[in-house]
Amino acid sequence: MAGNRPITVHSSCDELPITNVQKEYSENLFHALCAHSKYLCQTSNNDFGVDLKIEQLIVSQNGNSYHSGPELLSFQVKSSKNWELSNGNIKYQLDNKAFNAMVYRNQKNLNPLIVILCCLPEKHEDWIEYQNYTTLFTNYYWYKTDETELKENENSRTTVYIPSNQRVEKNTITQLIEMYNVQPIIG
Repeated sequence: MAGNRPITVHSSCDELPITNVQKEYSENLFHALCAHSKYLCQTSNNDFGVDLKIEQLIVSQNGNSYHSGPELLSFQVKSSKNWELSNGNIKYQLDNKAFNAMVYRNQKNLNPLIVILCCLPEKHEDWIEYQNYTTLFTNYYWYKTDETELKENENSRTTVYIPSNQRVEKNTITQLIEMYNVQPIIG
């Protein structure tokens, strides 16, 4: 007993709530993709609608130390079992707060904020698929809007349609940096 309160001992570890599992799953997958592309992916300390950001890696003159440099791209990473394939698009209900974070960057001509959506199967056991000793990540998509009008009610959702050809693959990070003409600082 601790003071007058009984101590409860569990025979097994408590499990993470499924929403935390989804967040960890999708963000760690994105970190792996960034590492594969040789970019530094950082968790954003000040959210402001950004979960992860890719920063330029600056190497010291002696080549022994590394420092993160300017932000190249910012991402909001989502994972959901609530999505559907509709006419060649991924149909997803994106919360207006996330949508407005993208629009705000458009309004201010800042580096884009891109939503990464991990479309999860209903059953947790089906989230990762293995074939011939290869892990397959097949339901991972990126989305960016060019809209400049904010949604009024941030507590609502907006239906977005993500083209199914905007699948996140091992070279997507490099392609997005090139597509949005984000210029790394060479020095």
